[in-house]
Amino acid sequence: EVMTTLVTSCPHIRFLDLGHCRPGLDDRMAAKVGELSRLESLSVTGSTAITDVGLSNIGASQAAATIKELRINKCREITDEGIEMLLMGLEALEILIFNGCPKVTDESRLALDRYLREHRVNVRQLSWTVY
Repeated sequence: EVMTTLVTSCPHIRFLDLGHCRPGLDDRMAAKVGELSRLESLSVTGSTAITDVGLSNIGASQAAATIKELRINKCREITDEGIEMLLMGLEALEILIFNGCPKVTDESRLALDRYLREHRVNVRQLSWTVY
């Protein structure tokens, strides 16, 4: 598997853009990406295979402590539950962009409000679309 090879061969990756790869990042690969303990920026824009399970994997991973920028645009299977599980684990987040995720509702805004109360110092940019 490509992701296993990438994580094993390049464990110090800081920036990873998997946007618009077909089919993109899936839940199992998200768990592998989470092993990148120095990851600062991750884009999974357009990944049609990632679900809430994948976001939960990232939020509970080693990388959750170092991810500063996360882009999850146009991920059709992401829901409010996934956003909330992701936010519970992220400690260093500065930029979060999740536009065009049709299953995300106003509940994610509430989760973001809670996150901002606890992490206001870090966050510099938020962008999302609520359906």
